[in-house]
Amino acid sequence: MAITNCSGLTQWAYNRSFDSTKSLLHNVIRWDGANGQYRHNSEAINESDLQPADLLFLDKNSDRYIDHVAMYVGNFEIDGEIFDIVEAFNPRFGIIHSKISEYKTRVGFDENSSVRRVVLSPSIGGQVKAGSPVDLIVTDPDGFTITPTTAIQTDEEYLREVPGELYYYESELGPDGRPEDVVYWPTPKTGDYVIRVIPENGASPTETYNLEFQTGEQIIVLAENIPLNQIPSEGYGVNVTETGAITLFVPIAIDIKPDSFPNSINFGSKGTVPVAILGNSTFDVRQIALESVTLANAPIKSKGRDRLITSYEDVNGDGFTDVVIHVITEMIQSTPTNAKAELHGFLLDGREIKGSDSIKIVP
Repeated sequence: MAITNCSGLTQWAYNRSFDSTKSLLHNVIRWDGANGQYRHNSEAINESDLQPADLLFLDKNSDRYIDHVAMYVGNFEIDGEIFDIVEAFNPRFGIIHSKISEYKTRVGFDENSSVRRVVLSPSIGGQVKAGSPVDLIVTDPDGFTITPTTAIQTDEEYLREVPGELYYYESELGPDGRPEDVVYWPTPKTGDYVIRVIPENGASPTETYNLEFQTGEQIIVLAENIPLNQIPSEGYGVNVTETGAITLFVPIAIDIKPDSFPNSINFGSKGTVPVAILGNSTFDVRQIALESVTLANAPIKSKGRDRLITSYEDVNGDGFTDVVIHVITEMIQSTPTNAKAELHGFLLDGREIKGSDSIKIVP
């Protein structure tokens, strides 16, 4: 294995020593970058407690992104000179030997936090794993999103992460010989995850992909041997409850007050708010059980018994049929601080649908 960066050296040294047959997320060092190793795979110790294999980190730009990690190995002699740490210094010089006394003088060293000990096999909050040939876009319950192009360029590393929240990894080969795409996170979260699958460049529409979601010890298969031409346009929805239960839903696209922005709503109005539920190549709006649909808990207004105010039309001109509903304004349950309204409902086959759009509350 070629060591191309400082955190790669740490990962390689530890994981090869403990079990070289295990994948990253099942080994000792589970974070693919110095920043992640600092935040989630180590803990601060006193310099006086240093032992071989402890780590030393640098935040060179003082921007709270860790740029570099070195490993303390104890005293060793080269050409009559004593050294005590090794590090993947940069691509030009590769792995070098150096001294902790010099290392402590570098920009970004913090006496209180830079000296750390590895926490072995820290827990992972959850992950989404896709078998090639696809990439992932994942949004977590707090609204953080990571994509294949999400990146932070530090002095020494290219970090594919939303620091502390989501991490993107694709270095291990799957059964088909292509890299598997994995998005993972350190802390379990409750709420809705939305996972979108994007075909890789050059992939054939008839090639297939697999997709699974894991939180804690629970694993649920979202897709198995699905052709690329059947990828759901809005992705897959997964809800994790406070008890850890996992349920699935169909993410949908909606447009509150079509052709209007911002979507201003006056709770004092006695009228209705139009909402377009958008169809696409993989979602037929005629499969919605319209009587089940609510926007921020407000139902669709009806003209009378079982006559809901709805219409089917192509609202956004994309060639697919959409459905426009009208919800009762005064029944919308929201507050002036809300920035979006959520739509809930069910399909005729019982599957739950969820979508949201921004709103602006006006007097």
